[in-house]
Amino acid sequence: MGSVDLRAGGAPVPSSAIPLRHARLALPPALGWQSQRYTGARLLGVNADAVLTLPGVLQVVQQRHLVAVIADSDGRARQACALLKLRWSSPTAQAQTLRPRQDAHLYQRGKDESAGHDLTMEADYQWQDGEAAMPLQDMIALAVPGAEGIRIDLPFGNPGLIAQELAALLCLPVAGIEVRSHRAAASAGEYRAASDAAGVAALLCKQCGEAVSLVLPQVEAPPVVTSLHLRGEFDEDGTLGETALEITQDIAPPPLAWLLTETVYPLLDAATTDGAALASPYDWRSVHVSGPLETSVPVAASCFAQEIFLDEVAQRLGQDPVSYRLAHLPDPHGTDLIRSVAQGAGWQPARQRTQSQDKLLRGRGFAYASTIEQQAGQPVQSWSAWVADVEYDPASGELSVTRVTAGHDARALGMPPAAGPALEQASTEQLGQQARLALAQSLHGGSGFDAWSRELSVPPAAPQGAALPVVELVKTPPALQDIQLNAGAAFTLPAAAAISNAVYAATGVRLRQAPFSGEQVRLALNASAPATGMQRWRKYGWLGAAVAAVGTTLTLALPWRS
Repeated sequence: MGSVDLRAGGAPVPSSAIPLRHARLALPPALGWQSQRYTGARLLGVNADAVLTLPGVLQVVQQRHLVAVIADSDGRARQACALLKLRWSSPTAQAQTLRPRQDAHLYQRGKDESAGHDLTMEADYQWQDGEAAMPLQDMIALAVPGAEGIRIDLPFGNPGLIAQELAALLCLPVAGIEVRSHRAAASAGEYRAASDAAGVAALLCKQCGEAVSLVLPQVEAPPVVTSLHLRGEFDEDGTLGETALEITQDIAPPPLAWLLTETVYPLLDAATTDGAALASPYDWRSVHVSGPLETSVPVAASCFAQEIFLDEVAQRLGQDPVSYRLAHLPDPHGTDLIRSVAQGAGWQPARQRTQSQDKLLRGRGFAYASTIEQQAGQPVQSWSAWVADVEYDPASGELSVTRVTAGHDARALGMPPAAGPALEQASTEQLGQQARLALAQSLHGGSGFDAWSRELSVPPAAPQGAALPVVELVKTPPALQDIQLNAGAAFTLPAAAAISNAVYAATGVRLRQAPFSGEQVRLALNASAPATGMQRWRKYGWLGAAVAAVGTTLTLALPWRS
């Protein structure tokens, strides 16, 4: 039987037991999805006569808009797929807004019994959930038929959910589907890539009745946009009263096999959202979260909005954002981490926007996150805090991040911190790679920020003109337990908010839409001089950030221990 080195992303190696076939997919020139309908290019005709005469080409499979070539080698399948003569229609001309899901009450904490508060603030934020700026490698999936079902091998993925998808797609019981992956999908983009490859490979395996290895290039799916509206009531002395987070989200397209075959996707609303994970960690007297039913709202989206909003509250009250967080964070472990990172960054409470003799505007921003995730079936709490330093050149419009100080900790719930020798260098490098990847995603565009816990090395080819930062370890922490060696979901969660808050400190412009767009911020910064206080806050509500380069220093305090 054929096998694939999934960890290395290598090519299948057939054995003499079972022949291994190779497949390539001919993608439509445009994919589209609206209101649970396929609106992309539609297949009008296939001419495969010439392709079927090529050496090693075994079959051309067509199912509605899904067209694939099966051959005895990947090279021949790729070559034949390029030679197919396909006729496509133009995509359906419709508005691109997807139908939002139904909202519900997701979380409620506390009750504000005060008569009223001095001040009320509201703000809107937007988070576009997609893959990183750096593209994923081609996805390899191996599908092997069995007596009662099928087995799928993937480099990463969520086996349980993918098995449910494949069972519905192939009209088989879930017990007849075995999905194996080297590791869990670490982002929405990775999960989608795994679902796309698994579904197509399973259909082709069922069609030809033999083991099939599919190499699927990265498919750009329409991003999932999450809009967040935050409202908060508080007093002039800084007391936090009531806060409400309202979330709306588009309906995402189904996996590729369902999309191209126009098969009804029964698991469209199978995901769930943990409302508590989206709530503010600070001591608001009353916290309310409402959002879409039966979907998965990114924790990164909530963190982005909550951390910018609290920064705006501190600014409105004239208080230092770090000191204000320390005064209102009830988690002692979190406050200790914040103090450690602020000290490592040399944070000064009396922070002012500065303009040096070189005419550069400089600012610093802070953000914090804490979340609970499942690692190896065990709940693990993670904490993270970031300080970002930025520079803006009014003459050239260039905005750059010059330094980031990040602190992180992770602890299995119900277990004491691990004791032992110094953290191995490999773990430190892994955390540093994730930090650099988060910066590259945040500062150089792309379709989203959601790869905040990916176990990936920094891509070999960075965007042109970018200088990925050097990682420095502030202090050597004690070793972690094996389950804690992963950076954890919270590690890079504060990245986008910290940069946004730093940009405000430098320029007076609030960035409330991620991923950041260079053109938007250039227009804003070249406009008339920004207003102050609430006027400035309202004037620049929906902006992105232009970042010409990542700076040279990333100071890392990872992980941290009290």
